[in-house]
Amino acid sequence: MRNSLYLLVCMSAVLLAQSGEHPVSPSPAKLKPLHWMIGQWKGEGTCMGQPYKEEFTVGLVYEGHFLRAESKTWMAGKLVWTGIGMTGYDLDKDQLTTFVFGMDGGIGRATFKQGENENIWILEGSTSGISPFKKYVETLTRKSDDEFSLSLRCTEGLTNADMKCRFQRVKAEVSPAKGPGPAKTSLPQDPAPAKEAAPSAPAPAREPAAQDKAPAKPLTSTAPSPAKTPAALEPAAAAPLGDIILPRVSAR
Repeated sequence: MRNSLYLLVCMSAVLLAQSGEHPVSPSPAKLKPLHWMIGQWKGEGTCMGQPYKEEFTVGLVYEGHFLRAESKTWMAGKLVWTGIGMTGYDLDKDQLTTFVFGMDGGIGRATFKQGENENIWILEGSTSGISPFKKYVETLTRKSDDEFSLSLRCTEGLTNADMKCRFQRVKAEVSPAKGPGPAKTSLPQDPAPAKEAAPSAPAPAREPAAQDKAPAKPLTSTAPSPAKTPAALEPAAAAPLGDIILPRVSAR
């Protein structure tokens, strides 16, 4: 049977692709009145007079064609129930339909319709399996965008089983956005005080160097000395008379 269903789905997809037609389902538009339920919720109430707590989360799946809900219920600090529900629009029956699959193996079916006004929604359903809620009527009353109440009355099975609960939306914690900080204004800087030059100690007296100890030379005339005549041109010193007569013989 599973293979036959798979084959049927494949054949439908092939036929749609060949025809080029893509019919638009009204499911997303039919589910819009229930979009207020999208989000995370926490509630406290009573079941057959006993206190309990419940949490559930609702979101859109399959391109907005279904609402998916997952719930958990605690009593006396113990988890007693978990379930997954899917709500969609049944085009053939022209009604919203809900299926619930529970941790005990039970399967619930219910019709989802609007009550006397847009803030009241009524589910009439039945459950298969070992669940004591064989048939039930559940009413959701929207108080505001962030609050609603639930009441359930069992009409077959455990008929004295009634539930009442009030839910609050769990708001996501949003950290404040960090905006740009104040512009940093550069303040005019005071001119740095002028550094006073430290008084320098007098340099020690410098001892005269050796050359400084030489006695001062007497001042000489600054008159230019007579130009020297080249030796070749200088006249020979006057020789004694004897040398003129008898030339000097140099020793060899």
